Amino acid sequence: MTGQDDKRPNFFLLLGLDPNASWDQALFTREFAQHRASWTKASTGLGRRAQEAKKNLFLAKKIEQLMRDPTLREQERDQASQLQEAGRIARRRDLNDRLDVLLARGFLLDEEVSKLREDFAEALESSPELRQRLDAASVREAKPADEASLAPSVETELLNNLSGVGAKSLYDVLRDIDQAITDTSPRELLLAAADQLADRAHKIKDKRDPKVLHWERLSRLARVVFGTEEERRRHDVSMRRAQLRFLVSTFEEALSVAREMTAGQVELFLRRAREQGIDDLDDARSYLVAYFQTRKWPVQLPAEESQRQIARLIQCVYCHELNQPNERACRTCAEDLQIPCPNCGQVEPRYGGGCRCGFPIGQRMLVESLLVEVRSATERLDFAQAGLHLERAERIWRLPPGRSDDLTVSILAARGALDETQRQVTTMVATVERLIMGRQFVAAEQRLRAASEGLPRRDQLLKQAGRAVAQARKLYQRARHPDLPAATRAELYAEALRICDDFEPARSELQQIPPEPPSQVVALVDSPAVGVRLTWRPAPEPDVSYLVVRGTATRAPRHPEDLPDQQRLTTTTETTWWDRTATELPGQTLWYAVFTERRGTFSTPAVAAPVLVAADAADVRATAQDSAVVLTWRAPKHAARVEVRRTPLDSGADGAVLTGFAAGRAVDIEVHKGVRYRYTVRVAYRDASGALWWSPGVHQDITPVERPALPGPLTVTAKPTITGMYRHRVQLRWPAADAGAVRVVRQAGAGWLREGEVVAEKVLGRDGRILADGEDDIWIDSQFDVCSYFPVLLLENLGYVGRARRYAHVDEPTDVEGEFGGGSVRLGWRWPDGAVAALVGHDAVALPVDPTTAPGQLMVNRVGAELYGGLELPDGGDERYALVATVIRRDGLEFVTSGVPVSVRRPAVRVEYAVRHPALRRPELILWAERPTALPSLVLVSRLGRAPHTRADGTEVMKVPERTVRGQQTLALPRSTGDEPQYRLFTATTSDSVAVELAQRPAVSA
Repeated sequence: MTGQDDKRPNFFLLLGLDPNASWDQALFTREFAQHRASWTKASTGLGRRAQEAKKNLFLAKKIEQLMRDPTLREQERDQASQLQEAGRIARRRDLNDRLDVLLARGFLLDEEVSKLREDFAEALESSPELRQRLDAASVREAKPADEASLAPSVETELLNNLSGVGAKSLYDVLRDIDQAITDTSPRELLLAAADQLADRAHKIKDKRDPKVLHWERLSRLARVVFGTEEERRRHDVSMRRAQLRFLVSTFEEALSVAREMTAGQVELFLRRAREQGIDDLDDARSYLVAYFQTRKWPVQLPAEESQRQIARLIQCVYCHELNQPNERACRTCAEDLQIPCPNCGQVEPRYGGGCRCGFPIGQRMLVESLLVEVRSATERLDFAQAGLHLERAERIWRLPPGRSDDLTVSILAARGALDETQRQVTTMVATVERLIMGRQFVAAEQRLRAASEGLPRRDQLLKQAGRAVAQARKLYQRARHPDLPAATRAELYAEALRICDDFEPARSELQQIPPEPPSQVVALVDSPAVGVRLTWRPAPEPDVSYLVVRGTATRAPRHPEDLPDQQRLTTTTETTWWDRTATELPGQTLWYAVFTERRGTFSTPAVAAPVLVAADAADVRATAQDSAVVLTWRAPKHAARVEVRRTPLDSGADGAVLTGFAAGRAVDIEVHKGVRYRYTVRVAYRDASGALWWSPGVHQDITPVERPALPGPLTVTAKPTITGMYRHRVQLRWPAADAGAVRVVRQAGAGWLREGEVVAEKVLGRDGRILADGEDDIWIDSQFDVCSYFPVLLLENLGYVGRARRYAHVDEPTDVEGEFGGGSVRLGWRWPDGAVAALVGHDAVALPVDPTTAPGQLMVNRVGAELYGGLELPDGGDERYALVATVIRRDGLEFVTSGVPVSVRRPAVRVEYAVRHPALRRPELILWAERPTALPSLVLVSRLGRAPHTRADGTEVMKVPERTVRGQQTLALPRSTGDEPQYRLFTATTSDSVAVELAQRPAVSA
């Protein structure tokens, strides 16, 4: 480059192009055009901006030449990268110098931080060191230019009342109410504490305590001071000035003899001010100098570096001791100085125990001591005290949702331990009370003696349990006297167990004395459908129960245990019981034994005579058919015979027993239509002696009928899929039947049902889904694309199968168009993949619901791989409605979609057209109209072999713009290739087809 070139701007940077990105010619062209337009506009003005614009316009040609040359462009790119990097280095250097100046005071103002982040965003992004230095800096709020304090009267009243309660500020007073309060707490928390302070003062009955009056006044002042942020700032200024006045007065009193301050004494003053939470040492020093200047004391100021060193000291939030910046722990209380605030993450120890965000980080030691008290109170089972300490800790150390630290984890653990201990104690008390309610006093006494003395009602419950155990032991000792008869000893042992149910010595002795058995046990089968009824006379001994045991062996049960051939049924204190489960054992000989039970000790058995339950057949059904009745049933396992009897109900004729039927099914053809019959099915069983026991029988009344009309026709309409939970949905409709109910059975593919078949109702859902009227069919399987819907009439437990609707869920025809064209309505469409034909269902009155049930139906076969199909419907009025559906073939059957609707209305305007082929001239399009007719845009399409079906089916010959036709107009067409195709004229858009009817005349030859 020349020296003159060195003075020009870099073209990449001038146009705002990224030198590190790959070259984009289109982007360069766009940006260059925009900048050149901007320079042209700015060059017409005055001033420096106009001069710069003129210089850039002068360079425009050079910019185009250089950026077009790859070699020069790469040199320009390298220079741009170097200039950018040099700029970044300079910005980082400027930022570092700026931080050196600002941090010389020991902290940054919040406004300074915001401005640095805005002005040096790119430098901070590229330099982690500078970013870390800025993040680690101590930040304070910017002090207003004119810091105003409280009104003199308010400040005087506040200081007097603070002195009365021994507090330095309202924060100290309110912290006594809520220990989560700090100097940075939100006003809402401060105002709530002020209300609580007023309540506390109001509840103290002894108003002679001077602190009560001070608290009332301070609560009122707090509501005023913390009512607005402005008043709060005034309060903070007044308290800081009050602290400075007090601190200055102490130095004035100590130096009253010398009446001057040395540099070391001023340095000590500044250090004391830091310890009192005054961070603005410039303000403290200015206040000190101004104060002693009014008293004409000489004040020697320390070096600026000394003040900066004091400002850099870190104050412990726990003991307020000042520490060196490099110290990690406080040299006085050994607490960590660098613990980040768990609420905002900043490490900024502050006087007053609070972070800048308002979180009370200085209360960590208090919260930790409260948790120690919580654990101690929990161990003593003093839940009230533990709860108070824990609520206090939770209120102080309250982090927002989603934040946590080690102390929060400890608080949650303490809460969990307290809740778990309370739960265990509650469970223990409930367990003991349950044992006492169950008269298990031995176990209750053992648990109570092992429990802590803090267990609620421990002494009372222990006394109750001990008294019951002592009474049971006394009765037990009396029963062991050798001269007592067995009945008396059993009564004493039973009485001891009635008092204390788990007094095991009495139970062991009582088990050695069996009770008397019941007598006169009787088993009766009143009704096989109900079971066996047992009765007996009670045993002579009181307070006993009875165990019923059923056996199915060849003899009655001898023992009360469950054995392979016998079963314990129930224990009752009554002398009557129904064995309803006996109905599950039809045809088996049943033995019943009843044992007297006294506290786990059983008598000898009292046995009833054996019985047999003659149960009826299950699932007895009668189905009427054409001049026949079909009976089905399910015989019980041990049935020996089944009898079926037919009895006419209206004629009074004798009944007849059917013979020659198969197991579980009989077909009676000796019946007449319209005659009502009763069929009775009885079951016989053989007992151990071989005798037959007959069941009562099950009755079925039925009348043979004529074969009903088959259901249908069935219509299928596809519905839109609203959600992604299924892949397809169809709506099915059919006419209601005169009798019975119609259901639709959906089966995959061709299915196994056939029109005209009669099948049992219970087998309909075997290989498909049954749909009721009004229920949509939901398709979920992604591989499912064809099915057969069978309408089935359900009548008398039979299903009469109607004509199937073979349905396919495949792509429908697209680009479906229709329009009137002379003596017919022409329809056209684009074939979907896989289609072999299209079924067009049409009507002149309304849109058909289903193409397979439309009044008019035409099948159009697809020829080879043709993309477009179509047909002409006879012209039957001014409207025509149609459904164009896809037809596919599977397993030799045709499956039809629900179709695409199309409606055509005859336009009010009619224009005729024809294509003429003059000799030795180009073809011509001729238009005829009887009266002036405004035509929309038209398009003429041609095709070899047949007429086009749609606008896209063929070759576009010519577009005819909008025009008005009157009489005959002739338009020249492009020269033909020699072959004479067939033509068709369309409106350019389908929406315009309703405006004009295009009627084609036969081709015209020259």
